Amino acid sequence: MEPVSLADLIRTAKGNGGRSAKGGGYVEADWQRFQEAANKAYQPCRDYFEAQSLVCRRICSGAYAVYIGLPPSRSATTVAA
Repeated sequence: MEPVSLADLIRTAKGNGGRSAKGGGYVEADWQRFQEAANKAYQPCRDYFEAQSLVCRRICSGAYAVYIGLPPSRSATTVAA
């Protein structure tokens, strides 16, 4: 499953699980196991979103460098600092 869909699925499951837990359907240990499993399942999504964030920062950094008139060879190192 692709990361965005998986993240949405996990978010929905956690939301539904939280409502059930508050209704008395879960023992605390069960809720903790569910939370741990959800966090473990979300890790690939977290990695994907962090990588996407890095790509966006690099693109924005390069665009900003062009905007302020830095030469392309200096743009990635100078603006990112």
